Amino acid sequence: MRALKKLGYEIYGLGNVIPYGADDYEVYSVWKSKEQFKNTIKSFINLGCSIIDYSNEPDGPAIWAREVIDSMNMQDKVKLIVDCHDLDSIRRLEKILTIDERLMFNSADGIIYVSLSIQEITNKLHTITKPNICLYSYCNGDIVEYDKEKIGERKVALVYEGGVNPIGNNEINEIYPYRNLFPVFKELVAYGNEVHAIVGNSDAFISGQNTGVV
Repeated sequence: MRALKKLGYEIYGLGNVIPYGADDYEVYSVWKSKEQFKNTIKSFINLGCSIIDYSNEPDGPAIWAREVIDSMNMQDKVKLIVDCHDLDSIRRLEKILTIDERLMFNSADGIIYVSLSIQEITNKLHTITKPNICLYSYCNGDIVEYDKEKIGERKVALVYEGGVNPIGNNEINEIYPYRNLFPVFKELVAYGNEVHAIVGNSDAFISGQNTGVV
């Protein structure tokens, strides 16, 4: 967002909660219903927004944004970009393909992925022909110092934020195999890596205390 602002873009934000960094937006709105979401998108378009970037999940609001653009006959002036972070088709190892996910891809003018492998799998699964790109996550230079002369040799480290299955819960591992991450973390630690985990569930935090994960 800060990089886009440096290029001269005005950034308007819309979310279900107020996030860290919300004060950097020209306008930030919170929605609690479909009607509020659609009305806010309409107001942003009237303010001159020409690009709407939607980060899933859930998938449904991207469809709502498409409905607003089409109802205003702004298809030529406003483009909808879907930023894919949490795809059910990836998390369930292609065993499930939800209707909303399919409609989300159909609604988009362009797609952003977080890894090359997800880009390859999803493009094949959804038969994507519209513009798409892999854009890796990174911190702006004003947040993290990248100059080796200033910071010395960088540590080999991994930071993970999100849900993790608690150790020993085989039922949860069966349902959510993509979140069975402690074995991966422990192997990384065994090879000398520093692993930090900011987990969203307390049972994982409690069960992972003796794994070597920070």
